[in-house]
Amino acid sequence: MEETSQNQASSKETLQKRFENERKEYKERIDELTKKMNNMYTLSEVMVEALSLRQVILDYSHTLMDMLVKLNADYKKKRKDRRYYYNNECDERFSDRIIEQNIDVDLEKDGKIVDTFNNHLSYMKGTIETIDKLLYAVNWRMKLEEYKVGSKIGS
Repeated sequence: MEETSQNQASSKETLQKRFENERKEYKERIDELTKKMNNMYTLSEVMVEALSLRQVILDYSHTLMDMLVKLNADYKKKRKDRRYYYNNECDERFSDRIIEQNIDVDLEKDGKIVDTFNNHLSYMKGTIETIDKLLYAVNWRMKLEEYKVGSKIGS
C-alpha cells in the first residue's frame, strides 16, 4: 500500500514536471513568433507557424480533455465507493460532514492529479487565445506597413 502511494506521488511529480516543460516550450515558441513579427518579410512565416502551432495545441487540448473525462469518471467512482464504505461497511458511524472529510483525505492524491490536468488544460486554452491574438496582430501589422508605404508614396 505504501509503495503504491509513493508511485502515485512520484508519477504526479513527473506529470507536473512534464506539464511544466511543455508550458516552457510553448512560451518559448510564442516568444520566437512575437520577435519575428518585427520583420515585415517574415510575417507570412509567422502566420504559417502560428496556425500550425495553434492546431497542434488544439489537438493536444482535446487529448487532455479526453484524459480528464476519464480521470473525473474514475475519481467520482472512487468517491462513490468510499461513501458506500463509510456508510455501510465501516464499524463506526459518522456524520455526513465527517464522511466527506474522510473521503477527501482518502482521495487527496487523485484529486490533485485531476486538478493538475485541469490547470494544464486551462493553460493550453490560454495559449490558444494568445496565438489567436498574435494572428490578429499580424493582420494589423501588415495593414500598418501598407499605410506607411502608402503615406510615403503620397508625400
